[in-house]
Amino acid sequence: MKLPVIFENFSPRADKSVSLRFGSMLEVPDTFYTELASERGLQGWINFSPEKNVPVPTERLPETGKMTNSQRLRWKIKKLHIQRGGSEESWETFYTKAMKEFEKQIDSKLDI
Repeated sequence: MKLPVIFENFSPRADKSVSLRFGSMLEVPDTFYTELASERGLQGWINFSPEKNVPVPTERLPETGKMTNSQRLRWKIKKLHIQRGGSEESWETFYTKAMKEFEKQIDSKLDI
């Protein structure tokens, strides 16, 4: 998918990632919306530059279209945090404690 865009805004997330927002003034055919819908939630590259010809990276993303094991674990820990009434402000503290607990559980099973 390739289209001219305007970088409109960004939002930092609690997990230190970022949400990006782009818009386009280009009229697109109806089939474009179908393509967008089918790619929602997939992992891929975005290559933004004010220049016209920017090379697109050729290396593949790990587990393209899926979360990595680390991403999936982090997502599940965050879901648990929210389920328990946690807030965005307390997320990093919760995550740190959860990972330390997980590490202790692994350590208890190792022959050290």
